[in-house]
Amino acid sequence: QNVKKGDEIRWTLSHEKFRGYVANNTNVTAIPIVMSYDNLVDSIEYLVIIKTAMGKCDIGISAMVDLKNNAIFITGFHIDKECILEQHHLAMPHPHNEDCKCMDSWDDASSITHLTIGNVNKYEMEHQRLNDEIRNKDAVISTLVWSQPLTSPSYSLSNISTSTVVTTSTSNASCNNQSQSNAQAQAQIPFQQNN
Repeated sequence: QNVKKGDEIRWTLSHEKFRGYVANNTNVTAIPIVMSYDNLVDSIEYLVIIKTAMGKCDIGISAMVDLKNNAIFITGFHIDKECILEQHHLAMPHPHNEDCKCMDSWDDASSITHLTIGNVNKYEMEHQRLNDEIRNKDAVISTLVWSQPLTSPSYSLSNISTSTVVTTSTSNASCNNQSQSNAQAQAQIPFQQNN
């Protein structure tokens, strides 16, 4: 559905309410729908219409059937009757589509644009928890970094025959690797001793 922000119609269901609708469902007829155009054989899924409360739109649950493992996998929840009908027509031969009544039982007295099943605040609470965890870890890292004494590299000169070699050592573990590699490169450059 092409709906502008602000024109959205949202419906939030608790897990318990949704399970109740599924448990009370008497329609076990599954209609085939096409969910992908890449490989029609593997992209056929089956949709069951779940009846909901009076005046609310129905919900379609699509599933894939795995015959090798004798299993069914739920692949999606559908709320747009027209879209489902198009997907169903793609899965069926033309003669079926001319007089198709497979979606006639869909109650679309009320249409919605967004369906949420479960706790809508769950992700907000999880987001807050993760932000708190990040702040705590940042505080620990900051404490560890700033509690280390900062020392500057020490230099020593030694005479080897007629040249002097500069050597460096760093005692600060938090020194930049680039600084260490520059110091090591400089340490290998011999300087001529002035007499």
